[in-house]
Amino acid sequence: MRGLLGVFTLLSMLAATTAVFSAAAPASDAYVRAHRVVSTHSAQAQAAFDDGLTLLYAFNPEQARRSFENAASADPDLAMAWWGVAMSYGVNINTPFDSAQARHGHDAIAKARGLESDASASERALIAAATQRFAYDRPSDAERSADAYRDAMEAAATTHLDDDDVQTLAAEAAMDVHPWSYFNADGSATSGTPAIIARLQRVLARDPAHIGANHFLIHALEESPHPQDALAAATRLVADSFEPAAEHLAHMPSHAFMRVGQYEAAGEANERALGLYRTYLAGDPAGHADYFDHDCVFGVDAFMMSGDYEGARRIAGVCARGSVGMLPIVELRFRRWDALASNGADTDLTAAMLAAHDGRLDDAHKHLANLQKVGSDTVGIQVDLVQARIARAAGDREHEHEIASLLRAVALQDRLGYSEPPAFWYPVRETLGSAYVRAGRYADAEHTFRADLVHDPNNPRSLFGLAQTLAQEGRTDEARETRARFTAAWKGATPPDLNEM
Repeated sequence: MRGLLGVFTLLSMLAATTAVFSAAAPASDAYVRAHRVVSTHSAQAQAAFDDGLTLLYAFNPEQARRSFENAASADPDLAMAWWGVAMSYGVNINTPFDSAQARHGHDAIAKARGLESDASASERALIAAATQRFAYDRPSDAERSADAYRDAMEAAATTHLDDDDVQTLAAEAAMDVHPWSYFNADGSATSGTPAIIARLQRVLARDPAHIGANHFLIHALEESPHPQDALAAATRLVADSFEPAAEHLAHMPSHAFMRVGQYEAAGEANERALGLYRTYLAGDPAGHADYFDHDCVFGVDAFMMSGDYEGARRIAGVCARGSVGMLPIVELRFRRWDALASNGADTDLTAAMLAAHDGRLDDAHKHLANLQKVGSDTVGIQVDLVQARIARAAGDREHEHEIASLLRAVALQDRLGYSEPPAFWYPVRETLGSAYVRAGRYADAEHTFRADLVHDPNNPRSLFGLAQTLAQEGRTDEARETRARFTAAWKGATPPDLNEM
């Protein structure tokens, strides 16, 4: 959820509300669920356990807990039901250690241990590992807890080599030790990451449909230099039909699609997840709101990247609360100045950019001053964008001040580090490249657009800018090839305008 938190910092106007997408709910037996045979003679307990395991893999621990408790009610002697309850109190890569949760987990796993005489060897291994996980409840013991659980799950995985759930949970335990830190900035893997990926790939070689392994492999690979290795897992999850409470699994393919430049597919995955969320919220209004917010931001960002204005507006409208939301950002991204003025430029960024576009430089400077009071890199990028727009509006004929501001913005954006979706709402190199084109600095423009295509593969706006630049340089064949790539990637009704990128 590191990406989720970064985007929240940027788009502070985002807020969750009940979605209005329609989502047809298939019959319950049409849903794809995890299945692990546990030591019970109760079909009801088995079904409830499978549902709990599915939701545990889907990062919905609260709903998973209810299912595991139902399994315990159906079979009071089922040790694995209480293992599941305990696990629902554990951390994952998106949730930090919590002392109260750890104590609840400790109590639940104690109940599992009291029932394990009838458990299988693999079940006893899972219970023993969870016992290590919940042996600590002080915040200062968070790292110790994660290490102990990882080591215990590694031991279980060494013994139960052919047990796909044990292998998957062992991989997740290793991921939890250093969440969202699987690759360094230079693309090299951090300690333990190759083993995590290899373990998940072995599981998927045996069972390509394994929900947990597909989910975790996408997370393990998305920050890597080869995110395309997660596309098979993403495609499998797209093909599955999940219960509404497992909406995060429907969202997950977008983490792979976004990284390889399949922006429209990423937007569609989030739109699907938001549709499931509507059904889920009908039964559980509290829901797990952070994930709804994440889907909203991710979906808008993806559709904006693909040029799908209507798709971005559709999700932005769903995710708005009261008079605020992401819609002004969508209008700004597509340079729909009239719509921005009509719908309300309700942040200093959108108001400043609109004022500069309209030539109201005093108003633009007023909003710029407000932005300059905030000391963060994401707001610093906004400051530089506004300064670039003001310089242009003030008659910066050589584009010197505009380009200087945009270079600062790019440098700040590069400092933000990895998050998905990106912590800033669009690649500033698009704007810098277009400024170079307008200044007649075609070599600099080409370099900038190509650099962006490394950061943001298949970005249609940079493909468009690059094609225009190559044409200006007389490189007709390269321009034609690049323009064809743009046409395939762009989902907008009309091409971008280099003067408004």
